[in-house]
Amino acid sequence: MFEAEEAKLLEELCNYSQHKFLPYLNPAWQFSQTVPLAEFQFRLRVEPLLKWDSLNAEVRMFLERQENSIDLRPIIGRYTSLVREFYNWFWLKVEEKMAPERIEYDAHVAEFMVYGEEVFLTPDWFRKAGGEPPPGWDGAHWRCRSLSEIRQRRWALGHRAFRGITVDSQGVAEVGAHPWTPILLRVQ
Repeated sequence: MFEAEEAKLLEELCNYSQHKFLPYLNPAWQFSQTVPLAEFQFRLRVEPLLKWDSLNAEVRMFLERQENSIDLRPIIGRYTSLVREFYNWFWLKVEEKMAPERIEYDAHVAEFMVYGEEVFLTPDWFRKAGGEPPPGWDGAHWRCRSLSEIRQRRWALGHRAFRGITVDSQGVAEVGAHPWTPILLRVQ
């Protein structure tokens, strides 16, 4: 019987509109360094709740059967576990729904990052303040080798970001639109 009443109270506390209109209540913390955490209680005084005129009859009866205060820790624990359960379910559904778009997005990002490495290729020593090339450094050889490695990584990723090209009956080729075209035009 008590658990049903407690569940009803929890259900009503879960309702956001009731949270919004609850009166300000000053909870009495009962905490001590010597008390084990399992015995820790977060208590709410019943008297200010009973003075609130917007209580429904069932909640009022539940509060009247309590002593001076209610231990909120079990209520909060159940509530937060329900909230966690909901958000785990929610984000799982979001991931399921967005999986195809996410796969395409991740492929574009990976290719774009490697493309950025190619466009903004600079030696490590150049990025350091006052950095100078190592003795005997051959910039042309380094650039050729670095570009070769980057282009191999791009090839391994595949080129999903390329726009399709269509040719009409007159032999006129038209490059298809791609959402990243403005970014690529600014970089080139």
